[in-house]
Amino acid sequence: MQASTVTTITGFTPASGLVGSQVVIVGTNFINVSAVAFNGTAAVNFTVNSPTQITATRARGRDHRGDHRDHPERHGHQQHQLLG
Repeated sequence: MQASTVTTITGFTPASGLVGSQVVIVGTNFINVSAVAFNGTAAVNFTVNSPTQITATRARGRDHRGDHRDHPERHGHQQHQLLG
């Protein structure tokens, strides 16, 4: 049986933050990740620390209320995009 290669996000901290803050994303199969985005805005930079953890820096972006903070807890894990 072949192991799953689907990338999943199981959590992240902090739940919200300002531009430039770092986010630790945990999940599975973080292999060959080529991009990370928060609410559709690409991270300033990111590091794949292991197959189960990424550290990313939030970029400037606006949520639907027009403020400059990301609120992933309001949108769920779907808004954190990992491209591999």
